[in-house]
Amino acid sequence: GKLSGTGMLITHFVDDDKGQSYAIYLPELKKIRRFDEPRHDDAWGDTDFTFGDVYLRKPMHEAHELLGTAILEDCLGAMELSDREKKRKYLEQLAPAQCGHKGQEVYKLKSTTRFKDWWYDHRITYVDTKTFADYRTEYFKDGEKIKLIDRDWVSMGLDDPRGQFWRYWYGRDLRTNHETMVSVPEQFVSWNREADPGLWTEEKLLNLER
Repeated sequence: GKLSGTGMLITHFVDDDKGQSYAIYLPELKKIRRFDEPRHDDAWGDTDFTFGDVYLRKPMHEAHELLGTAILEDCLGAMELSDREKKRKYLEQLAPAQCGHKGQEVYKLKSTTRFKDWWYDHRITYVDTKTFADYRTEYFKDGEKIKLIDRDWVSMGLDDPRGQFWRYWYGRDLRTNHETMVSVPEQFVSWNREADPGLWTEEKLLNLER
């Protein structure tokens, strides 16, 4: 309950050499606290996603090789809930596994990390050849597949097919079989709306409706 109303403002700089800055509003203190960019391999919110997966990894951090094209042969993963779990608040809104992308033509992109002694050696990402949505990423270490991340992308209905938003991310650590899922109900997503110029400020972070 003490976390209810927590807000975060992340500043991402155009200069690739500058790290992100984070400001978090703590409702218990009614104050903003600031901290520097986390490590790339730190867990994002104690999940199977890292900050590198979610925010920090940039093209220059890896060497990339196009392996050709393929067909996405199966459905995207999702957590399977029991009937009892489905009745819990919020879990009832969790998106089910999606098969609408099955059969899509995808690029296979191999990305090898430039970081020394890193938690993965390379990853292979399956990218839609028309929308460039990255549906699946498989991570490898010492020749073994160790983790996967699936992303369910939904069209915004724009003229440009690259206009997409994600409905959920699903991650699984293949060594422990631990799962993570982040889901955003479609009714919470909007675009092409007027926004207050002061929206992305610390003053707004203090005064958000909670």
